[in-house]
Amino acid sequence: EQQKQEQQATEKEAREAREREQLVREQQERELYEQKLREYQLRQHQLREQQQRSPENERRWVAIEDGTDQTGLNHPAFRPGVEEPPDEEPGPGFIPFLPMHPDPAQHLREGSTMQAPGPRLNRNPPPPPSRPPNFGEPGVPDIPPPQAPQLMTFTAPPLQSGSHMSPPEGELVTKYTFNFAAKKWSKTQIRVRIDHYPFQEGTLRSVFFMKDLSKPPGPLQDYVAKISKDPEEPMESYFQDVEMHALADYYAEEFVQYGVPKPISYIEAAVIECHDRNPLKPGGRVLFSIEPFMYGPFIKYTNNYGWINPGAPRHTPQAFSHFTWCMSQGNTLVIDVQGVIDHMGVDRYTDPQIHSANNHPIFGKADLREDGIRKFFETHQCNEVCRMLGLPEGMQLTEPYVPPAKTPPNFFDPEGAYPHMPYPTGFAGFHGLHAPPPPGLTPPGPFPGQGGFPARGFPPRGFPAPAPPFPFSPLSGSGASPQTNPFSPVSGGSTGWNP
Repeated sequence: EQQKQEQQATEKEAREAREREQLVREQQERELYEQKLREYQLRQHQLREQQQRSPENERRWVAIEDGTDQTGLNHPAFRPGVEEPPDEEPGPGFIPFLPMHPDPAQHLREGSTMQAPGPRLNRNPPPPPSRPPNFGEPGVPDIPPPQAPQLMTFTAPPLQSGSHMSPPEGELVTKYTFNFAAKKWSKTQIRVRIDHYPFQEGTLRSVFFMKDLSKPPGPLQDYVAKISKDPEEPMESYFQDVEMHALADYYAEEFVQYGVPKPISYIEAAVIECHDRNPLKPGGRVLFSIEPFMYGPFIKYTNNYGWINPGAPRHTPQAFSHFTWCMSQGNTLVIDVQGVIDHMGVDRYTDPQIHSANNHPIFGKADLREDGIRKFFETHQCNEVCRMLGLPEGMQLTEPYVPPAKTPPNFFDPEGAYPHMPYPTGFAGFHGLHAPPPPGLTPPGPFPGQGGFPARGFPPRGFPAPAPPFPFSPLSGSGASPQTNPFSPVSGGSTGWNP
């Protein structure tokens, strides 16, 4: 027994020594990776500066800055003298967006000469039912069957060279962002690559993969760019959508400060203007609304006329809409709640619609005013989250709403960013092999640690440990089924506490 104990002690010491050595190696690997990443980004920045200083680009940007190319739109974002976005400290309700997913568009990497994939199939999720469900009636309303898949042949407006996809070095665009606190637009110049064909399409808009080459290589570069299929679409609508996004995100940052069980956030939205592309109609301008690429099954919880998704009975989306109406003292209601649940367990919403009171400025043609607000309250039943926030039941505010005491969450933005995740076993890649690096550049090697995670220090405080990733699916509404998807709001049934 004494020999056995001595042997166990020896093995324990050896095991601890190996673990210490492993920790040291992982730390050294991480420091080496970060050093290579900084050097790589610096060389990228120097190359882009050289390209931007070419005589042709100088002439184009001078025309943009002095306002000589202002045609067809009198919007505050286009006026001369609009400043670049200031560096701001995030508020207490800000939740950093740390994407982690496989590369959905390897052919758009900087310097890649891979061909764009051909037209993809449109696999839109089924439309919502024609009438909202009535609580108390047996069963749930039937959902119409999905339409047959069809090829999406609508292309991005062509460049002056005739190509629809951005060149390997990218194209210079102006990015317009809206500061909700200051109620001001700002602009900056970035270099992007936009795909040839859309990967998703709705009734009004087509959605393209895009990479923002001004960001570090990896998931932070992945965006989607949306453009209207109607050449007569007013250009002001693009900017109004961003302003609605900003207002909805303001309410989301307020919402998470009151101890709610499920953190939520609206992802960044902006507008880009492509100066090298030919507009759909003479004298127009080529605008895209852009937002970060969200990975995972896309779920629509409500629409703008009282419909509630019977397959996703969640408390948080409904309570959030109710909260926005109370916080605005009955003036605005954020509705059309939809999005994904990311690897950190955060509800990431996008594409909000806002209904406003009849005496309030209107939010676009989908603002149904007080009729839309009434439709929401006809089907809304207050839940545990509503009661936690002290929201009055029904469409009535007999006195100004006063929220409970704030308990801000403890989120922070770690330095660096996640690299692209490896593809699942047996997955050859969405568009083939990895794209080669730009000429003269060698990107750093894979990130140390398992499954694409940094070796130590993640996940951030306040977030749960990342769960296994979704099966890769770049299309809205596809991906894992409720039985295999650990993030699905419908896994486990609709009974019990489901924030």
